[in-house]
Amino acid sequence: MKISRLWLSLLPLAAAVLLVPAGVATAAPAAAVPTLSVALDPITVAPAQREKTAFLLGTLSHREQPARSHRLSYTVDFTGAAELVEMEFESFPLLIVTEDEEWSPCKRAGTVLTCSVSGVRPIGGGLFSMGDFLVTPTATATVGAVGSVTVTARLDDQDPVTSTTPVRIAERVSLAAGNAGLTSSAAPGEVGSFTPRVRNAGPNAIEGTVLQLGTSVDIVVTNASNCWFDVVVSCVFDTVLEPGRVYGLSAPIQWRAPADAAGGSIAESSVQWLTMAEFEDRQRWVEGLSRRGTGAELTLAPLGAASGVPQVDPTPASEYAGLQLAIRGKRPNLTVVAAPLYITPGGRRSFKVSVLNQGPGALHPDLFGNNYTMAEIKLPRGVKLVRASTCLTLGDFDGVDLLCPSGWTKHAGAARVTHTVLLRATSTFTGGVATVSLSDEYNELELPAARKDNAVRVRFRRG
Repeated sequence: MKISRLWLSLLPLAAAVLLVPAGVATAAPAAAVPTLSVALDPITVAPAQREKTAFLLGTLSHREQPARSHRLSYTVDFTGAAELVEMEFESFPLLIVTEDEEWSPCKRAGTVLTCSVSGVRPIGGGLFSMGDFLVTPTATATVGAVGSVTVTARLDDQDPVTSTTPVRIAERVSLAAGNAGLTSSAAPGEVGSFTPRVRNAGPNAIEGTVLQLGTSVDIVVTNASNCWFDVVVSCVFDTVLEPGRVYGLSAPIQWRAPADAAGGSIAESSVQWLTMAEFEDRQRWVEGLSRRGTGAELTLAPLGAASGVPQVDPTPASEYAGLQLAIRGKRPNLTVVAAPLYITPGGRRSFKVSVLNQGPGALHPDLFGNNYTMAEIKLPRGVKLVRASTCLTLGDFDGVDLLCPSGWTKHAGAARVTHTVLLRATSTFTGGVATVSLSDEYNELELPAARKDNAVRVRFRRG
């Protein structure tokens, strides 16, 4: 069984990144008492659309260092949208909530949901996950109808705060990516390019579209004035897309490989085409954080004539296309390093394990997914773990005691990522051998053939 990369990314060595709505500061004097803001995802759905999820988040005016426990109470009033959508409260962080379970922190009466919970700490010192909702249009919802959902929340003994979320019933359209998959490669320091396409796969004209790139903003060279840069790149086009037609960009999207990137590095992501309404909804979360490009505008132009009968109901994933950016060049040598350890029965000792990048090139796990490395440690019998702040304790899971991720920071050539674990020997410990290696399951960067067998046996001696 493989442990998800998402779970591993939540280890303490990963830095918390917090996006907050406009007007919320991220720094303040330590003595200041943070205030609460709340926001529910804007809701735009079409008649007969399948259910979608809307998230309710609370943000503090500044991050707490360290984070404290709070009492959080709030109500979500759907009355203003009851004729347009049905909203089912799916979960409160880890709890499935229903009206008849006495232990639930939330209760629903008609179109009002009330929640109250104590002892909650903000994620990253500033963000509360207040639950998510499954939203489904009602059978009577008509295009053009608008409504609202009101959230009122209170943090500890502070004054209540209120936010209103728009609910819109929109015309159903069908955007589809015109490329099944996009690939591009470049040598370190060079520029690569790719050209996404979009197709109107439905019977109605689409009034504008937005291209969203899932790759890292840091390597995108394109700087068109109709593109916005925040955690992703979003390029806005006011072109009316006619049914059945495919449209292409006036110029390719360009990206630059880092000059020190390791050969064989791959960034797997996607491109997505959004309607203008979907883009407007998403922008609520990054408003005030986006940078607008300064170069010549990108435009969309039709490629050939409309083809065949348009598809009315494409698969939900049709608006996406895979995107793979690859670095050409020689692959780096990676190895694990650990020194023999002397440990007294009943005593404690620190054990250091390092992943050494011997080059050529640096690893950029924040840009290229297969640059993320993981060391495995199998401890000898009679040696127990006391503490491992940067490693995940598995307890002899598939023959491995510890998994130690590299984290998301740059790992330069000739540099080491070192993990220190505190161990204790039992009173009967007489010696043994630890095995340290690069995980075959989690290290996706293909290594040179000479490095395929990377396990190191480390002698633990009684001393």
